[in-house]
Amino acid sequence: MTATQQPVAANISKRSLGTQHSYAPALFEVTIDTTGGTMVVVLNISVPTTTPPQDRADLETFSEQSIIDKLVEKLTLVRDSYLPSGGIPFLYERNGDVFDMRIPDATVADLNPNEFEGIADFLDTSVSTDLAIPQENVTNVGSDVVDQDEDIVINNPVEDITSSVQNGEFKVFINVPLSGMLRAVVTTTSSDTAVATVVYEESTHCLVVTPLTKGTATISYTLKSTGTGGSATGEFDVTLTGQPVVTLSGDAAVSVNQNQAFSDPGATADGGETVTVGGDTVDTATPGTYTVTYTASNFFGDGVSSRVVTVVDNIAPVITVTGDNPTVLQQFDSFIDPGATSNGGEAVTVSGTVDIAVSATYTLTYTATDAAGNTGTATRSVEVQPDVTPPTISILGDNPVTHVINTPYTDAGVLVTGGTLTNTNNPVNIAAAASYTITYTAEDSVGNQATATRTVTVVAGL
Repeated sequence: MTATQQPVAANISKRSLGTQHSYAPALFEVTIDTTGGTMVVVLNISVPTTTPPQDRADLETFSEQSIIDKLVEKLTLVRDSYLPSGGIPFLYERNGDVFDMRIPDATVADLNPNEFEGIADFLDTSVSTDLAIPQENVTNVGSDVVDQDEDIVINNPVEDITSSVQNGEFKVFINVPLSGMLRAVVTTTSSDTAVATVVYEESTHCLVVTPLTKGTATISYTLKSTGTGGSATGEFDVTLTGQPVVTLSGDAAVSVNQNQAFSDPGATADGGETVTVGGDTVDTATPGTYTVTYTASNFFGDGVSSRVVTVVDNIAPVITVTGDNPTVLQQFDSFIDPGATSNGGEAVTVSGTVDIAVSATYTLTYTATDAAGNTGTATRSVEVQPDVTPPTISILGDNPVTHVINTPYTDAGVLVTGGTLTNTNNPVNIAAAASYTITYTAEDSVGNQATATRTVTVVAGL
């Protein structure tokens, strides 16, 4: 704050001075000089010159002595409460109706507007606009608390207050006696701390009310004298209003499976206002996150709540097996897996093996996983049937054969396919004319056998 003279308007009232004397309005005018650290008091009545007092006026020489006594007592309290040199006696000068009450080495240059306001309101004067009481959304502020007959009296109780809960805390100023035997301790209560809380802020002499929710709470404040034990209690109702409070029916976060029906449970407004549904339209066919808003309006504005609806992709990919299923093979046939495809284009992996050397039924499993983590599977059955096909024996050379007796005979042999020749039974006797049968036997790796024969006739010389 810059060093200026801060005028405090006149009209110190009788109730503030706590006296039964009659007087004219504008009895005193007080000016605080932030440059010189001075409080100047102008007395607007004619009074005799006195010897400069050390700490307070010589009451015996003033006409309106009780008024002067109270004034000096209040100015002393201002000095002790607000100035850094509290307790140092005044340097007093009288020049006509002007009382220059200076405090040595004191400065008021750092006083903030709340402290100027505290001084002004304590002296029970009108308040200029540049020193407005700190408040918000409150038309009624201030409570005139004075000392009278060595007790505490609340002459001007705070009226009931209506405020908007959305606008934050507000302050209600009260004058708190702080001097002599009437130094007061302030306690506060709220009848409903869920609606509003209250604390006393000593630096500004204010009840700080913090709104929490709509409703009505009774704020009580008690001032108790530390000297006499006397006390006084004031109370006022705080009714908190404001924009609608919209309460959701059901949960604020909802999960819905894809393609499952979604029924909006809606919302209600505490004042019965119509609730309008807006925001996203929930499409259960399309996975994603949707925010549905619920709005109700009144004079104070809009109340809004929202619900988050998550459509969950729980549909697994569909896998189509390519080729025959089941697939039938003969043992030792070659097998190339034709694979499978996913309807969402996801990669398909296969597990399982087929051993064509061993007759059995095998299962191949195809798996695909989508971006949501859903996994689809399909299977192929592969049957490897036992090999029951015998080897093939092809006889080489003539069959039948006519051979001249007593001449050498060399068998032309056979060709075996799909196995090996395991036995040849050749009973031909070239010395004896007769018909003979040569038997060939072949076997494959799994034991399938095949036989073939050749007829050889031995005849006499031609």
